[in-house]
Amino acid sequence: MHATGLFTALLLGASSASAAAVLDARIAAVQTSVTLFDGTGGASSNTTSSGTSQTFSVNVGNCFSFSGESIDRIASSIAVPAGYKCVLFDNFQCTGNGSVGIFSPGINELDDINYNDRARAIRCARPNN
Repeated sequence: MHATGLFTALLLGASSASAAAVLDARIAAVQTSVTLFDGTGGASSNTTSSGTSQTFSVNVGNCFSFSGESIDRIASSIAVPAGYKCVLFDNFQCTGNGSVGIFSPGINELDDINYNDRARAIRCARPNN
């Protein structure tokens, strides 16, 4: 009986360890989409943004660089999905001072937070988790 109990405990321990690894991988792979516009009004469903836009799938919690993207340093508004908070950065590494936290639906004029034509990278998170 003792050997059976030990085996069961080891099996449960291994199962919970592998379940934790799978959960960590799923959390790391969570993505959300954000859209940046080179005109104002992009965050409002009632307003059509002037200019063009780019939508990105961003890994939650990771830095996403706009290096090589046409929106780099020309974004004037941003749309953020419900349940997420995003921070813009004026460098490609998401270091230093970022913008204020931007929640859904986003910001129609990045100039309101002194970030018009400055964004070079973004990091998004789920603030309730």
